[in-house]
Amino acid sequence: FTSCNSGPQPIKAGIDQCSFCRMTVSDTRFACEILTQKGKVYKFDDSHCMIAFVNAPGTDKNSIKQFYLADFNQNTKWLNAENALLVKSEALKSPMGGNTAAFSNAADQEKAAEHFSGERVTWKEIIQ
Repeated sequence: FTSCNSGPQPIKAGIDQCSFCRMTVSDTRFACEILTQKGKVYKFDDSHCMIAFVNAPGTDKNSIKQFYLADFNQNTKWLNAENALLVKSEALKSPMGGNTAAFSNAADQEKAAEHFSGERVTWKEIIQ
């Protein structure tokens, strides 16, 4: 028996493929996932791909239960995208050009914003 997992799943770097671009997920600091109302998990290598997937024709946005972003500093830790503290910067160089990193606390966000000369943004701003 396997338990029913109603949350995000671990990303297997070098094995899992992005549900949008089909590239292998290699840099888990930028990984993200969508959890549907029915419990299906879609994995992505970058927020750019996740947003493109959501906006693609045929995607039922009402079926999406939750968006998750990997914590940039603890990439095995998932953050609810709506609560994540984000930094966007070209210097981040994420796999597909989303160039957005998520953090669980303001101190890490501030440090990254300074280090990468980035701007602090919200999930609402990114998903639009």
